[in-house]
Amino acid sequence: MTHSEIINESHIASVFHSMQARIKMRPLWSSPWGPHRSFLFDIGDDRRGQYFDLQLNSELLERLVVLDVRPKQRHLLLMLREQVPSVGSKGRTDHRVLCGHDEREWFLAGLPDGQRVTTVAQAMDALKPAIVLESQQRRRVKTKDSNRRRNAGFLRQGEWFFVPEPAFRVEGRIIHRNEPLTRGDGKPHVAEFLVREGGDTVYLRRRDSMILTEPEYRKMLLETTGDEGARRLREGKSAALGPQDHGVADLAPGRGQHGTDDRAVEQPDVYRLIGGPSGLGADGRIPV
Repeated sequence: MTHSEIINESHIASVFHSMQARIKMRPLWSSPWGPHRSFLFDIGDDRRGQYFDLQLNSELLERLVVLDVRPKQRHLLLMLREQVPSVGSKGRTDHRVLCGHDEREWFLAGLPDGQRVTTVAQAMDALKPAIVLESQQRRRVKTKDSNRRRNAGFLRQGEWFFVPEPAFRVEGRIIHRNEPLTRGDGKPHVAEFLVREGGDTVYLRRRDSMILTEPEYRKMLLETTGDEGARRLREGKSAALGPQDHGVADLAPGRGQHGTDDRAVEQPDVYRLIGGPSGLGADGRIPV
């Protein structure tokens, strides 16, 4: 099947244009030595700004369809269908990708396999961790408010969700100030106050921002030479204390320690940090 038979490029471009976005589509050539991928999806950047960069393997893909578009939200849901597989395989695979604009930049989020959603709203719910869905249900968030960045069930900053934890107390705990929130590459968000609880020690490798467990870090020390280093981190439950960088500033009575400083601070509203799926591969792209 040829590239032109898979998609109507002008139609796809016009749909992206309806939400004030640009998309560039080009063939994806399979390497005889590398993995055979049906597509690669990325956010590119040129002198006109950001754009969606989609590479398609016409030998493996059958269809490219826009299932839903919400121009005012600047979001759309894309489905990429692979060709009929060979006899004995598990079946045809449909890949769904949510494309949109969040706060300052365009983003891509690949939906988990098996999520047969057809609308942008369904896709956004499918990307929420279970604890976030439980919180919005418990607090009876209305459907029209369920995907707002702020509602009674959660606050959202990029891929980070902040779920209210009113029972969590900060007395006697170490409160970190201006703590970066990162999951590897990319510009981190910053929590003005953060308490960490439990979890495991992990390391952030300087060379490529890869998260390493303790055994992986020890192995790296044995196998590498030269200036190879990693920053020691703590991976586990975290609670952010408002205000964060999204401006939540409601305070409630309470006291706690601020870092290693013995000065007391009032306890603000407390939110449990939950990282949503970023949808991108290790190189920042969605590879399939």
